[in-house]
Amino acid sequence: MLIVLTALFLIALFALPFLPGIVEWIRKRDAEPLFIPMEYIRNPRYFGNSFRRILKDANADSESSPGIRTLTLSKEEKVEITRSVHFGENLAIDHLVYTRGDLTSDGHVFFNKELYVTGNVAIGCYNVIQAIAGDGDITLAEGTKCRRWLDAEGTIRTGRNCRLGMSVSSGDKIFLGKNCLFHRLFGMPIVTGREKTVAAHTAPAPSLPQKLLSNGLTFKPLKDRAIPPGAVVNENVVFLNDVEVGAGARLKGSIKSHGTLTIKEDVVVEGNIFSDGDIIIGRNAAVYGHVFSQMTVRIAGQSAISCSNKIKTVVGKKAVFLEPDVTIYGFLATEGEGKTIEQESCG
Repeated sequence: MLIVLTALFLIALFALPFLPGIVEWIRKRDAEPLFIPMEYIRNPRYFGNSFRRILKDANADSESSPGIRTLTLSKEEKVEITRSVHFGENLAIDHLVYTRGDLTSDGHVFFNKELYVTGNVAIGCYNVIQAIAGDGDITLAEGTKCRRWLDAEGTIRTGRNCRLGMSVSSGDKIFLGKNCLFHRLFGMPIVTGREKTVAAHTAPAPSLPQKLLSNGLTFKPLKDRAIPPGAVVNENVVFLNDVEVGAGARLKGSIKSHGTLTIKEDVVVEGNIFSDGDIIIGRNAAVYGHVFSQMTVRIAGQSAISCSNKIKTVVGKKAVFLEPDVTIYGFLATEGEGKTIEQESCG
């Protein structure tokens, strides 16, 4: 018996240092938000700007002479230098293209190397492109597949069923068609569906008190599972379980949930949203801060994230699903699936 008691005592002493970590892992009751360095700014258009610079530097001595030549970029590459150009259907282009003017294509063209176009770009149906840097607008017709990235100084417009590679960035707006797949987007704004949708979301963000904006956010923990419809909450709050924010409620601070966070129609959140579970944003809602989920973000139609004079970020680590008529000012990113979906799929 003495040996057994001694063994149990030694096991308890060994396990004691791990007890707080085990409790936190099981219960997850901290009320602090994820730290976000608000002063940090990344360059969302890094790929396009770098490619432009490299190609211009390599081509500095031959600006006035169209033709195909070999240039040294990161390695030796064949580059076709053209004025405005049109590519007919069912072609395979296996070299880089540098167009001083506009570039257009018919259906089923394979651009197996990068394109740099100083004018506008109009890509035909079911093209495959490696990457495009454009100084004007870029328009992709239905079924276009981008293998890597797109970057435009102007507006980017996509048709239905496009596959948009790893990154799409614009110095202006991005309009996404139905059933498009993406991973990272940057635009001011990003819009799903109709271009006229933008006009409905140009109001400036409300001015929050400094105590609700600082990095050192202090959250009031709540055991409730809901905020009633039409309620006004004047502080930062954290919920320990799944939570539903009722229709028409207004949160003047930030909100965090350790479970699924459901925001119903016509809700206004003036701060940030954090969740360990899914975030579901209902119709005609407005969120003026960042949106971050460890799981999935779903945003219903006629909702807006941020406003025309503020850059914010939406992150759904597992997935992001957007209904038609969603407006997002700034960044959108997912490590999993990003997709524009039909209205009924997003409740």
